[in-house]
Amino acid sequence: MAARNWRTWYTVLGLCLHSSHCQDPVYASVVWLKKELFTNLQYDYRIRPINNQSAAIAVSVDFHLLAINELNEQTESLKTTGYLNVTWNDIKLQWPPASYSINLSHWPQNEVWKPDISLKNSFLDYKALGDSSLLIQNNYLGNMTWTPFQVFQTTCSFDVTFYPFDIQDCDFKFTAWSYTKAQVTMQAGDNGFVFDEYEPNSNWDVKKFSWTIDENSDDSTIIFTVRIQRKPMYFLLTVVLPVLFLAVMDLFTFVLPSDSGEKVSYAVTVFLTFAVFLTIVSSTLPQSSDKVAIIAVFLLIQTGNSAGITLFAVALVRINNFTESTRIPCPLVALMNFFKCRVCRRKNDVTEMNSRNNKVSAINRRKSNVATANRRKSNVTATKMDSDEDFMDEEPYTWKDVSDFLDYFCFILFVSILTLSTLICLNMASVGV
Repeated sequence: MAARNWRTWYTVLGLCLHSSHCQDPVYASVVWLKKELFTNLQYDYRIRPINNQSAAIAVSVDFHLLAINELNEQTESLKTTGYLNVTWNDIKLQWPPASYSINLSHWPQNEVWKPDISLKNSFLDYKALGDSSLLIQNNYLGNMTWTPFQVFQTTCSFDVTFYPFDIQDCDFKFTAWSYTKAQVTMQAGDNGFVFDEYEPNSNWDVKKFSWTIDENSDDSTIIFTVRIQRKPMYFLLTVVLPVLFLAVMDLFTFVLPSDSGEKVSYAVTVFLTFAVFLTIVSSTLPQSSDKVAIIAVFLLIQTGNSAGITLFAVALVRINNFTESTRIPCPLVALMNFFKCRVCRRKNDVTEMNSRNNKVSAINRRKSNVATANRRKSNVTATKMDSDEDFMDEEPYTWKDVSDFLDYFCFILFVSILTLSTLICLNMASVGV
């Protein structure tokens, strides 16, 4: 031991006499320490730093997420910026701090052993993390700390059913590619998923994060999962709201008179506006054959409504030009009677007449039973005649009346379809929130 101390001081003295760093003993200690560890002890970075080569070396990993750069629904990929904090113990890189006057040193990552950690679900390329310019921190106990940084682009399976209220779970799978679980054990560090330096994204909110060890694989793999939720305001203001405005404008096709000559041209103009707008919007919608977004179904319904309104507008203009010689179908007459409640009005007239007859009967109650019976009989007969006269006095429908009625009926029908489809689709989509 004494000989070793003398050799240490001799080396330091030699460095001081033959170099320009003699005024900095710490620098000389680092130089001597490196020579002692990597040359004299014959350190080999290709061999796992553990005495029992049959045992596994424990590697702890913390993932620091810095930013979410881009999420692409078409390619199903997520681009983020972050770095790992990887720690393990290297028994070959230990030293007594009293002998070298230093407790901590740094070595180039290519000169020491490190787990060849790779991003298993990388979208672009597959390579080990880190760069040759990076350093690994090493303290006197042999604890190694490696912090490789990178722009990660990972694959991520998207569920676009509830777009734009969707919530996505994306994984970061880090594995020691050249080693199995029997050689390297990947585990989460003290912090796991770290968001201390995270910069908020304008389109996505981070809702939850977790980490697990892949037990189903022979590879040593740790999986970090982040749950992100889309901010839907931009899509609602630029897509859904304009579509609703166009749909409401389309409804006023049935407000225009059929004989004005503008009904069909107005309906066609709104329909073409719908088609052009949806052509532009289609590029922003997620493209997936496995699951269809509810909002895409909503847009399809509104396009179908616009097409239906255009067809009804053409039919109503044609109906308005029918002559009196064309007979109105009986089911259409019955439908008009039902909605105009003519039967109800006739029943109300009969009820009022009976009430008046009852009052007359009460006034003449003191008269003879025969006269009262005859009077009641005559009143019933008069009521029946009045009812028959109501039937005879009814004006027959014209095709102009039919056209006006169908305008009213179609307006109510398509308002109901628009209201129900909007409420149902948006409510179903917002379930994902």
